[in-house]
Amino acid sequence: MSERKIDLTIEVDAPVEAVWRALTDGEELSRWFAPAARVNPGKGGTVWLSWGAGVEGEGRIEVWEPNRALRVSEGASFIDYLIEQRGSAVVLRIVHSGFGEDSSFDDQYESTLGGWSYFMFNLKHYLERHAGQPRHMISVRRKMSNTREDAWPELLHRLELKPQTAQPGGNYAMRLGDLYSGKVISIRPARSFVGTVKELNDGLLFIELEAGNKGWHCGVWLSVYGAQPNVEALERELSAVLISSTVPHEAP
Repeated sequence: MSERKIDLTIEVDAPVEAVWRALTDGEELSRWFAPAARVNPGKGGTVWLSWGAGVEGEGRIEVWEPNRALRVSEGASFIDYLIEQRGSAVVLRIVHSGFGEDSSFDDQYESTLGGWSYFMFNLKHYLERHAGQPRHMISVRRKMSNTREDAWPELLHRLELKPQTAQPGGNYAMRLGDLYSGKVISIRPARSFVGTVKELNDGLLFIELEAGNKGWHCGVWLSVYGAQPNVEALERELSAVLISSTVPHEAP
């Protein structure tokens, strides 16, 4: 039986050294991956990532080959970053292995696949459109009291996201107090949505319904580069959307 793993590739129009730094420098990691990151470089070193209290972890660096390969172990799982120069572009391949084969791991696998699909695009978007610019991350995450299938259409309704039949490459609009619009990058119904946000300096929107050790969570994340957004107003709007559509009777 073949091992179950996530194997994704993306082409980035950036110097190979910039791609390597984006994977191995804490400040650079915070501009496309976790909002807080620290790296103790070299083989035997560590990578610490945090999305906030309770959503953080540290991995050990098993392979460190500058501009070529990085491997990080996290418990029983391994994440390989493989870099290849092809002409003026760089091809980055990410292989995440160590998932269990039985069906009890299906939700974890699907949630992780959705996350990596988003983060790889965020890396490309950052290096090609906003290289060197700090990122403002506006995010709200809530535990869900209903199923993903029930929460998804309600969430899109609360966001006034239109069209709800949006497809990758198409246009969409949503409302968070003000009206926002952009291009759909990817959509996995009842799991995740990724789109650009024109009005937030070509920022990124990521909506995810993810499995965790203590049940389902819904997260909405806005990555904004350059100009300082109205963080407090956007967080209030996001909180109102998630509390109304996912957990009307629970605290965060």
